[in-house]
Amino acid sequence: MSYATGTETRAAAVKGSTWDIAAACGAGDGILVHPPTFKKERPLIEDDSLGAYFPHEAAPGGIKVEGELPCYLRYDGLDLLVALAMGATAGAPVQQGGTSAYAQSITLAGLMDGLFATLALHNGVNIDEYPSMKLTGMKLRGRVGEPVEVLFKGIASDRITDSSTNTPASFASVTIAEESNRVLMSHALFRINDASGAALGSGDEVYPSSFELDLTRPMAGAHVAGAGHDRVDEPVAEGPPEIRLKLEFPRYSSSEHFEDWAGSVAKKMQMVFTGGLIEDTYYREFKVSLPHLIYKDVDLPMERGALRHTLEFACLATDSAPSGMSGVLDPFQVDVVNTRSTDVLG
Repeated sequence: MSYATGTETRAAAVKGSTWDIAAACGAGDGILVHPPTFKKERPLIEDDSLGAYFPHEAAPGGIKVEGELPCYLRYDGLDLLVALAMGATAGAPVQQGGTSAYAQSITLAGLMDGLFATLALHNGVNIDEYPSMKLTGMKLRGRVGEPVEVLFKGIASDRITDSSTNTPASFASVTIAEESNRVLMSHALFRINDASGAALGSGDEVYPSSFELDLTRPMAGAHVAGAGHDRVDEPVAEGPPEIRLKLEFPRYSSSEHFEDWAGSVAKKMQMVFTGGLIEDTYYREFKVSLPHLIYKDVDLPMERGALRHTLEFACLATDSAPSGMSGVLDPFQVDVVNTRSTDVLG
C-alpha cells in the first residue's frame, strides 16, 4: 500500500486555455515548491424547513478553493507563474550573443482574462489537480543570509482527486527543467535615488537587510447557473491592484528618507540579482525595476541596540520612464536572463 508523504510530493503547472478544463502537465512543467495552502471548502446545506425537527436531506453548496503556492525564487523554472501573476511579456526571449542565454521581459497587465494555469500535485497516492488556477498576486521577499522566496496567491476552480487528464501514470512524463540556481539574497544589488534624478549608478547603492514586494489583485469568481458542480467562473478584477515595497535597514545613519517623505519626493529603484554563468559572458539574472515610488511610511522603532530603519512605498505607474529605465512605465517590471528560449505566455 502506498502512503502519501509531503517530502516526496511532486508539483507541476502548465498554462491553461479554457477555464475549468484541465491541461495535461508534461516534460518541463515540473516545479519545485513548498507546501501549498490551497484548500477546498464546500458548505453542507441542510434542510431547515419548519415542521421537520430533524433534517432528512443535505446538499453540497458552492465550491471555494483559495490559497498560496510558496517557492524559492529561481532564475529558471518559475517564469510561467511570474508571468501569470503579472499578466504580460514583451514577446519571445532574445538570444544573447549566439549562446544558450536568453533575455525576457515580464510586464504588468491590467486585464487578466484568459490567463490561468492547471496545477497538479502528485502526493504518492493520487494527483491533487486544480483544473484552473487564477493567480491573484505575487509576493517576493528576501532576508540577508537566506534564499529569496516567492509566494503566489490564487483562486482555483476546484480540487479533484480522480482526474482523467493528470493521472499518476501520466505524471511519469513530468520533468523539471532546472533544479538548481536559486536566487539568494547575497546575489542582490539594490539601488535607489530620486525619480527625477540621473540613471542609477554605483553611488546610489543601498544595503537593506530585508525586502518585500507585494502585488495583490482584488479578484473574485462567481457561482452562476449552469456552471459545472457549483464551481466559480473565471475570476475578474474587483478593484485596482495594490503594489507595495517594504525595505528594512539594520542601521540608521541619515534622516534623508524622513525628509524626502515630508517633501513628497518620488523615488526610483532597481533590485538586481545575478546568478551563475550560463555561457560566455552571460550570467543568470533577475531584475526588478520600479520607476515611481511614493513614500507610504518611514519609521525608526525605538529599541535597545542599533536602531532599524524601515521604509514602505506605494509602487505606481508613471507617464514617462525615468532616466535609465527606458520603456518602464508600469509600477514594476521584471527582466530575466536564463535558458528559457520561448515566450512563456506564447
